[in-house]
Amino acid sequence: MAGLRNESEQEPLLGDTPGSREWDILETEEHYKSRWRSIRILYLTMFLSSVGFSIVMMSIWPYLQKIDPTADTSFLGWVIASYSLGQMVASPIFGLWSNYRPRKEPLIVSILISVAANCLYAYLHIPASHNKYYMLVARGLLGIGAGNVAVVRSYTAGATSLQERTSSMANISMCQALGFILGPIGERAILLGGLIVVWVGFFILLPWGNQFPKIQWEDLHNNSIPNTTFGEIIIGLWKSPMEDDNERPTGCSIEQAWCLYTPVIHLAQFLTSVVLIGLGYPVCNLMSYTLYSKILGPKPQGVYMGWLTASGSGARILGPMFISQVYAHWGPRWAFSLVCGIIVLTITLLGVVYKRLIALSVRYGRIQE
Repeated sequence: MAGLRNESEQEPLLGDTPGSREWDILETEEHYKSRWRSIRILYLTMFLSSVGFSIVMMSIWPYLQKIDPTADTSFLGWVIASYSLGQMVASPIFGLWSNYRPRKEPLIVSILISVAANCLYAYLHIPASHNKYYMLVARGLLGIGAGNVAVVRSYTAGATSLQERTSSMANISMCQALGFILGPIGERAILLGGLIVVWVGFFILLPWGNQFPKIQWEDLHNNSIPNTTFGEIIIGLWKSPMEDDNERPTGCSIEQAWCLYTPVIHLAQFLTSVVLIGLGYPVCNLMSYTLYSKILGPKPQGVYMGWLTASGSGARILGPMFISQVYAHWGPRWAFSLVCGIIVLTITLLGVVYKRLIALSVRYGRIQE
């Protein structure tokens, strides 16, 4: 009996062939990986959905006041309640739908509804009147889209065995809670996180280990000019582009003394660094402009934005010139160490003024952050 109970606890509810108990018990490795890949995608779906909910929730009241000054706190209550109302109505419908049709259908429909609702929310300022009612509709539609939580939990319950289900359900709740926590962090923390990611990217680029690069030894030539005819020169120019690239000298040039004592940078280091810097840089760029705009407040920002853009352009002019000279004379270790030092200095300055990096309206108590 104990053996049968353990066997049933390890048996998923779902199989490729409905009602095929043998398939579920004798699960193949490929089916197992596919099943858990789907579950982990749903974890990510729950996390992103919660992040979006918490970010938008912070902006509802100031946004409502801006698009429709006639809206009061009483109407705000209706706007907030419309989300829960939409989710309450949609959840059993999506759950019933997923029982009779493939679960991807209600998931796709709910995601499309959420996208449409967010687009409507983003353009609420365009209508000439009744903007607050459009917000009410947008939040209600977003709640309907959030009804896919029932489908996510239903799929997870059906795709896991009794033994796996507790941890899987806990992971869904954890992703949902983590999304609610990380959503309201705001631009300052995101900017700080982006800087840290960029710093890690450049730190990974630093040469480590005991493997040194190949040295490119150049042939020494005297100052004598060989006696060559014009025809020989033409033939030499014709042959040189056709030479095999493999025959050309490779490695670190002997003219750069640091090649003799600087370890190589491996391909894995380079690719990892490119990914991290590629992720961190646009985040820092976006958050810098966003914070700068909010700190300036409702005043005309053309000149200030011009100066900010000009400062970035100046850095992109002077930076490559400076770093290339450092690289040529002292190598990648010094070059990337200096970049890491500059980023650390930036993070330090950000930490010093961290509490002051708030919107002008928040600073003067007009809107709560």
